[in-house]
Amino acid sequence: NSLVVDGAFDLSNINSIHCGESGLGLRLLTAISSLGEKKISLDGEGSLRKRDQRFFEHFLPKMGVELKSNNGKLSIDVKGPLKAGEYTVDGSESSQYISGLLIAFSQVDGLTKLTVENLASRPYVDMTLATLRQFGVNVKENETNVFTIVGKQEIIGTTYTIDGDWSAASYWLVASALGLDVSVQGLSMASKQADKAMLNALMRANCRIVTDESGLKIDGSNRKPIDFDATHCPDLFPALATYAALTTGISKIRGVHRLANKESDRGKALQEE
Repeated sequence: NSLVVDGAFDLSNINSIHCGESGLGLRLLTAISSLGEKKISLDGEGSLRKRDQRFFEHFLPKMGVELKSNNGKLSIDVKGPLKAGEYTVDGSESSQYISGLLIAFSQVDGLTKLTVENLASRPYVDMTLATLRQFGVNVKENETNVFTIVGKQEIIGTTYTIDGDWSAASYWLVASALGLDVSVQGLSMASKQADKAMLNALMRANCRIVTDESGLKIDGSNRKPIDFDATHCPDLFPALATYAALTTGISKIRGVHRLANKESDRGKALQEE
């Protein structure tokens, strides 16, 4: 039940990276690929090839990276090296771009000050910072959403335990709230995952959180319609929509502007379903 990784930041033998349909993989690996001095091509398949990645076009050239894309979409060619400096970027489209830059700037030569405006899904940046710390990399945040990153930090091997997945659990927690005999084990109440907010959403809807030896359950016998802002946890929309559809009354789920540029247009997909 463990995985041993022999790691090294050596891009010299990499010419291309295929990210499948993983938007997170693309956004982290594009920034990391920009560390090298040779061209690396990044591509994917399915819906990922249709998704807008103009963030890279807007900001990576300002950071010393040569970039070529297909009108803001895959495939993307990058050629570094990424350069330290003072930069301001927009984080409204996805926190994943920011996570990639935080990792990459920890490996460049020099000090970087990264200011992020309109940062969405802030908990995912907190997860990135916490994970970096566990591997020996420290990023300072003396002002909100202004990150100071010392370059050439050593990434130290460690033993890392992966959190139980609150995103996957959200569906089962809703099933429990709707009256099914379901309990969920393996979730950390100390987790920094954004989707732990499902508990807050359910409690605000008059559900009761129950923990016993079988795990975490939701008592939804007196549940009410939900009124919740999911701007910072857009992965909860499918589960929240299911809860709303099967609960008497009008529910309101805000933050829908985040849903279009996902692996599907989640808002339309939910309406269709």
